[in-house]
Amino acid sequence: MLTAVDVLEKIKKNLENFNAAVTVNNQEITFKKFISSKIENEEIVLFDEVIASSNTTYYAEGFQMLSQSMGTFSNITEIGRCPDDKEPYKKSKFITNEYKEGYNYILLNEGREKLLIGALSCNKYQLKFRIYNSGRLTVVMQIFSHANKLADTIESEIVTVLGATSNNELLKSLSARINRYNKRLFAQKPSGWCSWYCYYENISEQIIKDNLRFMKHIDNTKYVLIDDGYQKHMGDWLDFTNKFSNNLQDLIKEIKDAGKEPGIWVAPFIASGDSELFRKNKEYFAKSRLGKLEDAGVNTYEGWRDLPWYSLDFSIEEVRNYISRVFSYFHDVLNIRFYKLDACYWGACEHLVFKSGITPIENYRLGLKTILDVVGKDSILLGCNAPFWPSIGLVHSMRISDDVIRNKDRFIQQLNELRHRTWMNESLWINDPDCMCLHNYKDQIADPEDFMMHVATILLANGSVFLGDSLDKISPNNKKLIKRILDIHKDCIDINISDEFDSFILQGNKYKTRIFFNLDSQRKTFSLKEEFKDFFTGKMVKGDLTLDYGKVMVVSNI
Repeated sequence: MLTAVDVLEKIKKNLENFNAAVTVNNQEITFKKFISSKIENEEIVLFDEVIASSNTTYYAEGFQMLSQSMGTFSNITEIGRCPDDKEPYKKSKFITNEYKEGYNYILLNEGREKLLIGALSCNKYQLKFRIYNSGRLTVVMQIFSHANKLADTIESEIVTVLGATSNNELLKSLSARINRYNKRLFAQKPSGWCSWYCYYENISEQIIKDNLRFMKHIDNTKYVLIDDGYQKHMGDWLDFTNKFSNNLQDLIKEIKDAGKEPGIWVAPFIASGDSELFRKNKEYFAKSRLGKLEDAGVNTYEGWRDLPWYSLDFSIEEVRNYISRVFSYFHDVLNIRFYKLDACYWGACEHLVFKSGITPIENYRLGLKTILDVVGKDSILLGCNAPFWPSIGLVHSMRISDDVIRNKDRFIQQLNELRHRTWMNESLWINDPDCMCLHNYKDQIADPEDFMMHVATILLANGSVFLGDSLDKISPNNKKLIKRILDIHKDCIDINISDEFDSFILQGNKYKTRIFFNLDSQRKTFSLKEEFKDFFTGKMVKGDLTLDYGKVMVVSNI
Protein backbone atom coordinates (compact mmCIF):
# COMPACT_ATOMS: atom_id res chain seq x y z
CA MET A 1 0.00 0.00 0.00
CA LEU A 2 1.29 3.49 -0.81
CA THR A 3 2.23 5.66 2.15
CA ALA A 4 0.58 8.96 3.05
CA VAL A 5 3.74 10.80 1.92
CA ASP A 6 3.64 9.06 -1.48
CA VAL A 7 -0.05 9.83 -2.03
CA LEU A 8 0.30 13.46 -1.01
CA GLU A 9 3.25 13.94 -3.37
CA LYS A 10 1.38 12.34 -6.28
CA ILE A 11 -1.65 14.59 -5.68
CA LYS A 12 0.64 17.63 -5.67
CA LYS A 13 2.26 16.63 -8.98
CA ASN A 14 -1.07 15.90 -10.66
CA LEU A 15 -2.41 19.31 -9.70
CA GLU A 16 0.74 21.08 -10.81
CA ASN A 17 0.44 19.32 -14.18
CA PHE A 18 -3.11 20.74 -14.29
CA ASN A 19 -1.52 24.20 -13.91
CA ALA A 20 -3.06 24.71 -10.49
CA ALA A 21 -1.41 26.69 -7.71
CA VAL A 22 -0.86 24.13 -4.96
CA THR A 23 -0.30 24.63 -1.23
CA VAL A 24 0.84 21.72 0.97
CA ASN A 25 1.09 22.17 4.74
CA ASN A 26 0.96 19.70 7.63
CA GLN A 27 -0.33 16.80 5.48
CA GLU A 28 -3.09 19.04 4.05
CA ILE A 29 -3.40 20.20 0.46
CA THR A 30 -5.37 22.94 -1.28
CA PHE A 31 -5.20 24.39 -4.76
CA LYS A 32 -6.41 27.27 -6.90
CA LYS A 33 -7.12 27.07 -10.61
CA PHE A 34 -7.89 30.06 -12.85
CA ILE A 35 -10.50 29.21 -15.47
CA SER A 36 -9.07 30.38 -18.78
CA SER A 37 -11.22 28.17 -21.02
CA LYS A 38 -14.54 26.37 -20.81
CA ILE A 39 -14.51 23.49 -18.31
CA GLU A 40 -16.26 20.44 -19.69
CA ASN A 41 -15.54 18.01 -16.86
CA GLU A 42 -17.48 17.82 -13.61
CA GLU A 43 -14.34 17.08 -11.62
CA ILE A 44 -10.64 17.58 -11.16
CA VAL A 45 -8.58 14.40 -10.73
CA LEU A 46 -6.30 14.50 -7.70
CA PHE A 47 -5.04 10.93 -7.73
CA ASP A 48 -5.55 7.95 -10.04
CA GLU A 49 -3.50 4.77 -9.75
CA VAL A 50 -3.14 1.46 -7.93
CA ILE A 51 -2.84 2.37 -4.27
CA ALA A 52 -3.04 -1.08 -2.66
CA SER A 53 -3.60 -4.75 -3.35
CA SER A 54 -7.01 -6.09 -4.30
CA ASN A 55 -7.19 -7.70 -0.82
CA THR A 56 -6.58 -4.48 1.09
CA THR A 57 -9.51 -3.69 3.38
CA TYR A 58 -11.21 -0.31 3.32
CA TYR A 59 -14.14 1.75 4.60
CA ALA A 60 -15.63 4.62 2.59
CA GLU A 61 -18.25 7.15 3.65
CA GLY A 62 -21.30 7.95 1.58
CA PHE A 63 -22.60 11.30 0.47
CA GLN A 64 -25.82 10.84 2.43
CA MET A 65 -27.03 9.01 5.55
CA LEU A 66 -28.03 5.74 3.88
CA SER A 67 -24.77 5.09 1.99
CA GLN A 68 -21.55 3.46 3.29
CA SER A 69 -19.35 0.64 2.00
CA MET A 70 -16.52 -1.54 3.27
CA GLY A 71 -14.71 -4.80 2.60
CA THR A 72 -11.75 -5.29 0.26
CA PHE A 73 -11.14 -3.70 -3.13
CA SER A 74 -12.04 -7.03 -4.74
CA ASN A 75 -14.96 -7.87 -2.43
CA ILE A 76 -17.03 -4.79 -1.64
CA THR A 77 -19.93 -4.86 0.82
CA GLU A 78 -22.67 -2.25 1.01
CA ILE A 79 -23.47 -1.18 4.56
CA GLY A 80 -26.18 1.37 3.88
CA ARG A 81 -29.54 0.32 2.46
CA CYS A 82 -29.51 2.98 -0.29
CA PRO A 83 -26.02 3.49 -1.81
CA ASP A 84 -25.38 6.78 -3.59
CA ASP A 85 -24.37 4.99 -6.80
CA LYS A 86 -27.27 2.54 -7.13
CA GLU A 87 -31.05 2.66 -7.48
CA PRO A 88 -33.06 4.43 -6.18
CA TYR A 89 -30.65 7.30 -5.47
CA LYS A 90 -28.87 7.01 -8.83
CA LYS A 91 -30.99 6.19 -11.86
CA SER A 92 -29.93 3.22 -14.00
CA LYS A 93 -28.86 5.39 -16.95
CA PHE A 94 -26.09 6.88 -14.77
CA ILE A 95 -24.95 3.65 -13.04
CA THR A 96 -21.67 1.93 -13.84
CA ASN A 97 -20.41 -1.39 -12.48
CA GLU A 98 -16.81 -0.45 -13.24
CA TYR A 99 -16.11 0.93 -9.77
CA LYS A 100 -17.64 1.72 -6.37
CA GLU A 101 -18.19 5.34 -5.37
CA GLY A 102 -17.33 6.86 -1.99
CA TYR A 103 -17.38 10.36 -0.57
CA ASN A 104 -15.82 12.52 2.14
CA TYR A 105 -13.14 10.11 3.38
CA ILE A 106 -11.73 6.64 2.77
CA LEU A 107 -9.84 4.54 5.32
CA LEU A 108 -7.47 1.79 4.09
CA ASN A 109 -5.98 -1.02 6.21
CA GLU A 110 -3.13 -3.29 5.18
CA GLY A 111 -1.77 -5.16 8.20
CA ARG A 112 -0.63 -2.61 10.75
CA GLU A 113 -0.47 0.18 8.17
CA LYS A 114 -3.47 2.53 7.97
CA LEU A 115 -4.09 5.27 5.42
CA LEU A 116 -6.80 7.92 5.38
CA ILE A 117 -7.65 10.36 2.60
CA GLY A 118 -10.37 12.84 3.51
CA ALA A 119 -11.94 16.25 3.02
CA LEU A 120 -11.68 18.77 5.83
CA SER A 121 -14.23 21.11 4.27
CA CYS A 122 -17.25 20.92 1.97
CA ASN A 123 -18.40 24.48 1.36
CA LYS A 124 -18.80 24.48 -2.43
CA TYR A 125 -17.29 21.32 -3.93
CA GLN A 126 -16.97 17.75 -2.69
CA LEU A 127 -14.37 14.99 -2.48
CA LYS A 128 -15.27 11.76 -4.24
CA PHE A 129 -13.60 8.34 -4.63
CA ARG A 130 -13.76 5.56 -7.21
CA ILE A 131 -12.76 2.18 -5.80
CA TYR A 132 -11.75 -0.49 -8.35
CA ASN A 133 -11.47 -4.24 -7.75
CA SER A 134 -7.81 -4.17 -8.83
CA GLY A 135 -6.71 -1.91 -5.95
CA ARG A 136 -6.84 1.21 -8.10
CA LEU A 137 -8.23 4.33 -6.45
CA THR A 138 -9.32 7.53 -8.17
CA VAL A 139 -9.73 10.64 -6.01
CA VAL A 140 -11.53 13.60 -7.57
CA MET A 141 -12.90 16.94 -6.51
CA GLN A 142 -16.37 17.33 -7.97
CA ILE A 143 -16.60 20.99 -9.04
CA PHE A 144 -19.98 21.12 -10.86
CA SER A 145 -18.67 22.69 -14.07
CA HIS A 146 -21.95 24.47 -14.81
CA ALA A 147 -21.38 26.58 -11.69
CA ASN A 148 -17.94 27.85 -12.80
CA LYS A 149 -17.50 30.58 -15.42
CA LEU A 150 -14.64 31.93 -17.48
CA ALA A 151 -12.27 34.12 -15.44
CA ASP A 152 -13.47 32.53 -12.20
CA THR A 153 -10.91 30.98 -9.87
CA ILE A 154 -11.63 27.54 -8.46
CA GLU A 155 -10.60 27.49 -4.81
CA SER A 156 -10.57 23.90 -3.64
CA GLU A 157 -11.80 22.28 -0.50
CA ILE A 158 -9.10 21.18 1.95
CA VAL A 159 -7.87 17.59 1.60
CA THR A 160 -5.74 15.67 4.08
CA VAL A 161 -3.72 12.45 3.68
CA LEU A 162 -2.81 10.72 6.94
CA GLY A 163 -0.97 7.56 7.94
CA ALA A 164 -0.85 5.71 11.29
CA THR A 165 -0.94 2.25 12.85
CA SER A 166 -4.33 2.79 14.53
CA ASN A 167 -7.73 3.59 13.02
CA ASN A 168 -8.68 5.27 16.28
CA GLU A 169 -5.69 7.59 15.96
CA LEU A 170 -6.49 8.44 12.34
CA LEU A 171 -10.13 9.25 13.04
CA LYS A 172 -9.26 11.45 16.01
CA SER A 173 -6.76 13.30 13.84
CA LEU A 174 -9.36 13.71 11.07
CA SER A 175 -11.85 15.02 13.64
CA ALA A 176 -9.39 17.57 15.05
CA ARG A 177 -8.44 18.78 11.58
CA ILE A 178 -12.06 19.18 10.47
CA ASN A 179 -12.80 21.24 13.57
CA ARG A 180 -9.86 23.48 12.79
CA TYR A 181 -11.72 24.73 9.72
CA ASN A 182 -15.35 24.38 10.81
CA LYS A 183 -17.00 25.91 13.85
CA ARG A 184 -18.98 23.14 15.54
CA LEU A 185 -22.42 24.01 16.88
CA PHE A 186 -22.57 23.03 20.54
CA ALA A 187 -25.65 21.64 22.28
CA GLN A 188 -26.54 19.25 25.08
CA LYS A 189 -27.46 15.72 24.03
CA PRO A 190 -31.22 15.89 23.44
CA SER A 191 -33.68 13.34 24.80
CA GLY A 192 -37.42 12.91 24.52
CA TRP A 193 -40.19 11.19 22.58
CA CYS A 194 -40.96 11.16 18.84
CA SER A 195 -44.39 10.45 17.36
CA TRP A 196 -43.25 8.79 14.11
CA TYR A 197 -42.54 5.18 15.08
CA CYS A 198 -45.98 4.45 16.52
CA TYR A 199 -48.21 6.67 14.45
CA TYR A 200 -46.17 7.65 11.37
CA GLU A 201 -48.04 10.44 9.52
CA ASN A 202 -51.35 9.59 11.23
CA ILE A 203 -50.89 11.88 14.20
CA SER A 204 -53.31 14.22 15.92
CA GLU A 205 -53.33 16.72 18.74
CA GLN A 206 -55.00 14.16 20.99
CA ILE A 207 -52.36 11.49 20.28
CA ILE A 208 -49.60 13.90 21.29
CA LYS A 209 -51.47 14.88 24.47
CA ASP A 210 -52.11 11.24 25.40
CA ASN A 211 -48.40 10.43 25.22
CA LEU A 212 -47.50 13.63 27.04
CA ARG A 213 -49.40 12.38 30.11
CA PHE A 214 -47.10 9.34 30.35
CA MET A 215 -43.94 11.24 29.44
CA LYS A 216 -44.29 13.34 32.60
CA HIS A 217 -43.25 10.23 34.56
CA ILE A 218 -40.13 9.35 32.52
CA ASP A 219 -37.09 11.06 34.05
CA ASN A 220 -34.64 13.17 32.05
CA THR A 221 -36.74 13.27 28.87
CA LYS A 222 -37.21 16.79 27.57
CA TYR A 223 -38.56 17.12 24.02
CA VAL A 224 -41.94 16.13 22.59
CA LEU A 225 -41.16 15.80 18.88
CA ILE A 226 -44.19 16.33 16.63
CA ASP A 227 -43.13 14.45 13.52
CA ASP A 228 -44.52 14.41 9.98
CA GLY A 229 -48.31 14.59 9.62
CA TYR A 230 -49.31 17.89 11.22
CA GLN A 231 -49.20 19.74 7.87
CA LYS A 232 -51.56 19.32 4.91
CA HIS A 233 -48.72 19.08 2.38
CA MET A 234 -44.96 19.12 2.47
CA GLY A 235 -43.96 22.67 1.69
CA ASP A 236 -47.07 24.23 3.26
CA TRP A 237 -45.60 24.10 6.75
CA LEU A 238 -48.01 26.57 8.31
CA ASP A 239 -51.15 25.04 6.80
CA PHE A 240 -52.14 22.56 9.50
CA THR A 241 -54.56 19.64 9.22
CA ASN A 242 -57.87 19.83 11.07
CA LYS A 243 -56.50 17.34 13.62
CA PHE A 244 -54.56 20.24 15.17
CA SER A 245 -56.35 23.29 16.60
CA ASN A 246 -55.42 26.94 16.85
CA ASN A 247 -52.33 26.70 14.65
CA LEU A 248 -50.66 24.32 17.14
CA GLN A 249 -50.69 26.96 19.88
CA ASP A 250 -52.95 25.04 22.31
CA LEU A 251 -50.86 21.88 21.97
CA ILE A 252 -47.57 23.70 22.43
CA LYS A 253 -48.90 25.44 25.55
CA GLU A 254 -49.96 22.11 27.06
CA ILE A 255 -46.52 20.62 26.35
CA LYS A 256 -44.81 23.52 28.08
CA ASP A 257 -47.26 23.50 30.99
CA ALA A 258 -46.27 19.84 31.54
CA GLY A 259 -42.64 20.90 31.95
CA LYS A 260 -41.53 19.55 28.56
CA GLU A 261 -40.30 21.29 25.41
CA PRO A 262 -41.91 21.00 21.95
CA GLY A 263 -39.99 19.91 18.87
CA ILE A 264 -41.18 19.79 15.28
CA TRP A 265 -40.37 17.96 12.04
CA VAL A 266 -39.84 19.99 8.84
CA ALA A 267 -38.52 19.14 5.36
CA PRO A 268 -37.44 22.65 4.34
CA PHE A 269 -35.62 21.79 1.10
CA ILE A 270 -38.57 20.27 -0.76
CA ALA A 271 -42.25 20.81 -1.50
CA SER A 272 -44.92 18.46 -2.76
CA GLY A 273 -46.34 19.03 -6.21
CA ASP A 274 -49.74 19.19 -4.49
CA SER A 275 -48.68 21.99 -2.15
CA GLU A 276 -49.91 25.53 -2.53
CA LEU A 277 -46.29 26.66 -2.40
CA PHE A 278 -45.48 24.72 -5.56
CA ARG A 279 -48.72 25.43 -7.44
CA LYS A 280 -48.41 29.20 -6.96
CA ASN A 281 -44.62 29.63 -7.08
CA LYS A 282 -43.03 27.27 -9.61
CA GLU A 283 -40.24 29.80 -10.11
CA TYR A 284 -39.01 29.00 -6.58
CA PHE A 285 -37.67 25.61 -7.60
CA ALA A 286 -34.36 24.32 -8.96
CA LYS A 287 -34.12 23.14 -12.56
CA SER A 288 -32.41 20.17 -14.19
CA ARG A 289 -29.21 20.47 -16.24
CA LEU A 290 -31.48 20.82 -19.29
CA GLY A 291 -33.21 23.83 -17.75
CA LYS A 292 -36.43 21.94 -17.02
CA LEU A 293 -38.53 21.93 -13.86
CA GLU A 294 -38.52 18.22 -13.00
CA ASP A 295 -39.67 16.32 -9.94
CA ALA A 296 -37.06 14.49 -7.86
CA GLY A 297 -37.93 11.07 -9.28
CA VAL A 298 -36.61 11.95 -12.74
CA ASN A 299 -32.97 11.95 -11.61
CA THR A 300 -32.83 10.43 -8.12
CA TYR A 301 -34.94 8.85 -5.37
CA GLU A 302 -38.44 10.29 -5.65
CA GLY A 303 -39.10 10.43 -1.87
CA TRP A 304 -41.39 8.45 0.43
CA ARG A 305 -44.79 10.19 0.58
CA ASP A 306 -46.81 13.23 -0.56
CA LEU A 307 -45.19 12.90 -3.98
CA PRO A 308 -43.96 14.31 -6.30
CA TRP A 309 -41.21 16.34 -4.65
CA TYR A 310 -39.46 19.41 -6.02
CA SER A 311 -36.27 21.01 -4.65
CA LEU A 312 -36.24 24.65 -3.55
CA ASP A 313 -33.69 27.09 -4.94
CA PHE A 314 -32.20 28.96 -2.00
CA SER A 315 -30.32 31.35 -4.25
CA ILE A 316 -33.71 33.05 -4.74
CA GLU A 317 -34.42 35.71 -2.12
CA GLU A 318 -38.16 34.96 -1.99
CA VAL A 319 -37.42 31.32 -1.10
CA ARG A 320 -35.18 32.36 1.76
CA ASN A 321 -37.83 34.83 2.94
CA TYR A 322 -40.51 32.12 2.87
CA ILE A 323 -38.45 29.64 4.91
CA SER A 324 -37.52 32.44 7.33
CA ARG A 325 -41.24 33.17 7.87
CA VAL A 326 -41.95 29.49 8.55
CA PHE A 327 -39.21 29.17 11.16
CA SER A 328 -40.01 32.58 12.66
CA TYR A 329 -43.52 31.32 13.39
CA PHE A 330 -42.23 28.11 14.94
CA HIS A 331 -39.55 29.90 16.94
CA ASP A 332 -41.02 33.29 17.85
CA VAL A 333 -44.74 32.48 18.10
CA LEU A 334 -44.75 28.83 19.22
CA ASN A 335 -41.44 29.03 21.11
CA ILE A 336 -40.15 25.76 19.61
CA ARG A 337 -36.45 25.12 20.18
CA PHE A 338 -35.90 21.70 18.56
CA TYR A 339 -36.17 21.08 14.80
CA LYS A 340 -35.84 17.79 12.99
CA LEU A 341 -34.91 18.75 9.42
CA ASP A 342 -35.68 15.86 7.08
CA ALA A 343 -35.25 15.16 3.35
CA CYS A 344 -32.12 17.34 3.44
CA TYR A 345 -30.46 15.34 0.64
CA TRP A 346 -32.81 16.90 -1.91
CA GLY A 347 -31.31 20.32 -1.28
CA ALA A 348 -27.91 19.17 -2.58
CA CYS A 349 -28.63 16.72 -5.42
CA GLU A 350 -25.81 16.89 -7.95
CA HIS A 351 -28.10 17.16 -10.99
CA LEU A 352 -29.73 20.39 -9.81
CA VAL A 353 -29.09 23.84 -11.30
CA PHE A 354 -29.85 27.04 -9.40
CA LYS A 355 -30.79 30.48 -10.66
CA SER A 356 -27.68 32.31 -9.42
CA GLY A 357 -25.27 29.60 -10.58
CA ILE A 358 -24.33 28.27 -7.13
CA THR A 359 -23.40 24.61 -6.66
CA PRO A 360 -25.76 22.10 -5.02
CA ILE A 361 -23.50 22.12 -1.94
CA GLU A 362 -23.83 25.90 -1.68
CA ASN A 363 -27.61 25.71 -2.11
CA TYR A 364 -27.93 23.25 0.77
CA ARG A 365 -25.64 25.22 3.06
CA LEU A 366 -27.42 28.46 2.20
CA GLY A 367 -30.70 26.84 3.23
CA LEU A 368 -29.29 25.75 6.58
CA LYS A 369 -27.79 29.21 7.17
CA THR A 370 -31.17 30.77 6.43
CA ILE A 371 -32.77 28.62 9.13
CA LEU A 372 -29.93 29.19 11.61
CA ASP A 373 -30.27 32.95 11.20
CA VAL A 374 -33.79 32.64 12.61
CA VAL A 375 -33.49 29.93 15.27
CA GLY A 376 -29.79 29.29 15.78
CA LYS A 377 -29.12 31.28 18.94
CA ASP A 378 -31.08 29.00 21.26
CA SER A 379 -32.30 25.98 19.28
CA ILE A 380 -31.12 22.54 18.15
CA LEU A 381 -31.14 21.56 14.47
CA LEU A 382 -31.16 17.81 13.76
CA GLY A 383 -30.24 16.84 10.19
CA CYS A 384 -31.94 13.74 8.79
CA ASN A 385 -31.59 12.04 5.41
CA ALA A 386 -28.87 14.60 4.96
CA PRO A 387 -25.65 14.97 2.97
CA PHE A 388 -22.98 14.50 5.63
CA TRP A 389 -19.99 16.73 4.94
CA PRO A 390 -22.03 19.67 3.56
CA SER A 391 -23.83 19.74 6.94
CA ILE A 392 -20.67 20.21 9.01
CA GLY A 393 -20.84 23.38 11.09
CA LEU A 394 -24.52 23.98 10.30
CA VAL A 395 -26.40 21.36 12.36
CA HIS A 396 -26.17 20.52 16.05
CA SER A 397 -27.14 16.87 15.64
CA MET A 398 -27.17 14.35 12.78
CA ARG A 399 -28.98 11.10 12.07
CA ILE A 400 -26.23 8.59 11.38
CA SER A 401 -28.24 5.41 10.77
CA ASP A 402 -31.32 4.17 8.96
CA ASP A 403 -34.91 4.36 10.22
CA VAL A 404 -35.58 1.94 13.04
CA ILE A 405 -37.75 -1.09 12.30
CA ARG A 406 -38.34 -3.54 15.11
CA ASN A 407 -36.65 -6.62 13.64
CA LYS A 408 -33.26 -8.30 13.88
CA ASP A 409 -32.04 -7.43 10.38
CA ARG A 410 -32.65 -3.71 10.77
CA PHE A 411 -31.13 -3.64 14.26
CA ILE A 412 -27.97 -5.32 12.89
CA GLN A 413 -27.89 -2.94 9.94
CA GLN A 414 -28.15 0.10 12.22
CA LEU A 415 -25.31 -1.15 14.41
CA ASN A 416 -23.18 -1.76 11.33
CA GLU A 417 -23.85 1.79 10.11
CA LEU A 418 -23.26 3.38 13.48
CA ARG A 419 -20.02 1.64 14.46
CA HIS A 420 -18.13 3.44 11.67
CA ARG A 421 -19.64 6.81 12.61
CA THR A 422 -19.24 6.69 16.38
CA TRP A 423 -16.18 8.96 16.18
CA MET A 424 -18.32 11.79 14.76
CA ASN A 425 -20.23 12.22 18.01
CA GLU A 426 -19.45 15.46 19.88
CA SER A 427 -16.87 16.15 17.22
CA LEU A 428 -18.81 17.01 14.07
CA TRP A 429 -22.22 17.01 15.80
CA ILE A 430 -24.26 15.00 18.30
CA ASN A 431 -24.97 11.57 16.83
CA ASP A 432 -28.62 10.61 16.47
CA PRO A 433 -29.08 6.82 16.10
CA ASP A 434 -32.83 7.22 15.53
CA CYS A 435 -35.44 6.38 18.13
CA MET A 436 -35.11 3.70 20.78
CA CYS A 437 -38.02 1.28 20.49
CA LEU A 438 -38.33 -1.34 23.24
CA HIS A 439 -41.66 -2.97 22.31
CA ASN A 440 -42.98 -4.82 19.26
CA TYR A 441 -45.45 -2.95 17.06
CA LYS A 442 -48.00 -4.43 14.63
CA ASP A 443 -45.94 -6.39 12.05
CA GLN A 444 -42.59 -5.21 13.48
CA ILE A 445 -41.51 -8.15 15.63
CA ALA A 446 -38.19 -8.69 17.39
CA ASP A 447 -36.95 -11.10 20.07
CA PRO A 448 -35.59 -9.94 23.44
CA GLU A 449 -32.01 -10.61 22.28
CA ASP A 450 -32.63 -8.47 19.19
CA PHE A 451 -33.73 -5.59 21.38
CA MET A 452 -30.46 -6.01 23.30
CA MET A 453 -28.61 -5.32 20.03
CA HIS A 454 -30.78 -2.23 19.56
CA VAL A 455 -30.10 -0.94 23.07
CA ALA A 456 -26.36 -1.53 22.57
CA THR A 457 -26.56 0.62 19.42
CA ILE A 458 -28.25 3.46 21.30
CA LEU A 459 -25.60 3.20 24.04
CA LEU A 460 -22.77 3.18 21.51
CA ALA A 461 -24.10 6.28 19.74
CA ASN A 462 -23.55 8.22 22.98
CA GLY A 463 -25.77 10.93 21.55
CA SER A 464 -29.46 11.73 21.49
CA VAL A 465 -32.05 9.37 22.99
CA PHE A 466 -35.61 9.65 21.69
CA LEU A 467 -38.24 7.07 22.58
CA GLY A 468 -40.29 5.69 19.71
CA ASP A 469 -42.90 3.55 21.44
CA SER A 470 -46.35 4.57 22.59
CA LEU A 471 -45.44 5.79 26.07
CA ASP A 472 -48.21 3.91 27.84
CA LYS A 473 -46.25 0.75 27.01
CA ILE A 474 -43.03 1.77 28.78
CA SER A 475 -42.65 -0.58 31.76
CA PRO A 476 -41.06 0.38 35.11
CA ASN A 477 -38.01 -1.77 34.22
CA ASN A 478 -37.60 0.01 30.90
CA LYS A 479 -37.85 3.38 32.64
CA LYS A 480 -34.87 2.28 34.75
CA LEU A 481 -33.05 1.11 31.60
CA ILE A 482 -33.61 4.50 29.94
CA LYS A 483 -32.23 6.27 33.00
CA ARG A 484 -29.08 4.10 33.02
CA ILE A 485 -28.44 4.86 29.35
CA LEU A 486 -28.88 8.59 29.91
CA ASP A 487 -26.59 8.46 32.98
CA ILE A 488 -23.83 6.74 30.97
CA HIS A 489 -24.17 9.25 28.14
CA LYS A 490 -24.08 12.21 30.50
CA ASP A 491 -20.93 10.88 32.18
CA CYS A 492 -19.03 9.70 29.07
CA ILE A 493 -15.97 11.74 28.11
CA ASP A 494 -14.30 9.52 25.49
CA ILE A 495 -14.86 6.45 23.30
CA ASN A 496 -12.04 4.14 22.30
CA ILE A 497 -12.56 2.22 19.04
CA SER A 498 -10.88 -1.07 18.15
CA ASP A 499 -9.25 -1.36 14.71
CA GLU A 500 -11.91 -3.91 13.72
CA PHE A 501 -14.77 -1.59 14.84
CA ASP A 502 -16.24 -4.41 16.93
CA SER A 503 -15.15 -3.43 20.45
CA PHE A 504 -15.74 -0.04 22.08
CA ILE A 505 -14.99 1.47 25.48
CA LEU A 506 -17.18 4.30 26.75
CA GLN A 507 -15.03 5.97 29.39
CA GLY A 508 -16.61 8.36 31.86
CA ASN A 509 -15.67 9.99 35.12
CA LYS A 510 -17.80 7.50 37.11
CA TYR A 511 -18.80 4.81 34.64
CA LYS A 512 -16.93 2.56 32.25
CA THR A 513 -18.95 0.62 29.69
CA ARG A 514 -17.65 -1.89 27.15
CA ILE A 515 -19.57 -3.03 24.09
CA PHE A 516 -18.59 -6.13 22.10
CA PHE A 517 -20.44 -7.51 19.07
CA ASN A 518 -19.98 -9.88 16.17
CA LEU A 519 -21.11 -8.91 12.68
CA ASP A 520 -18.84 -11.46 10.97
CA SER A 521 -19.84 -14.90 9.77
CA GLN A 522 -17.46 -16.72 12.14
CA ARG A 523 -17.61 -16.85 15.93
CA LYS A 524 -15.54 -14.22 17.71
CA THR A 525 -13.88 -14.31 21.10
CA PHE A 526 -13.07 -11.20 23.10
CA SER A 527 -10.98 -11.02 26.26
CA LEU A 528 -12.30 -9.14 29.27
CA LYS A 529 -9.49 -8.72 31.77
CA GLU A 530 -11.46 -6.71 34.32
CA GLU A 531 -14.62 -7.85 36.08
CA PHE A 532 -17.80 -6.05 35.02
CA LYS A 533 -21.55 -6.47 35.36
CA ASP A 534 -23.56 -7.68 32.39
CA PHE A 535 -25.57 -4.56 31.51
CA PHE A 536 -28.77 -6.53 30.97
CA THR A 537 -28.65 -9.29 33.62
CA GLY A 538 -26.47 -7.77 36.33
CA LYS A 539 -24.31 -10.94 36.51
CA MET A 540 -20.56 -10.49 37.01
CA VAL A 541 -18.50 -11.20 33.87
CA LYS A 542 -14.76 -11.71 33.28
CA GLY A 543 -12.50 -13.67 30.92
CA ASP A 544 -13.20 -14.82 27.37
CA LEU A 545 -16.48 -13.81 25.73
CA THR A 546 -17.51 -15.84 22.68
CA LEU A 547 -20.15 -14.31 20.41
CA ASP A 548 -21.97 -15.76 17.41
CA TYR A 549 -23.05 -13.62 14.46
CA GLY A 550 -25.55 -10.94 15.41
CA LYS A 551 -24.83 -11.19 19.12
CA VAL A 552 -23.75 -8.45 21.48
CA MET A 553 -22.36 -8.18 24.98
CA VAL A 554 -22.54 -4.99 27.04
CA VAL A 555 -20.75 -4.79 30.38
CA SER A 556 -20.50 -1.84 32.72
CA ASN A 557 -19.77 -0.77 36.27
CA ILE A 558 -23.06 1.11 36.53
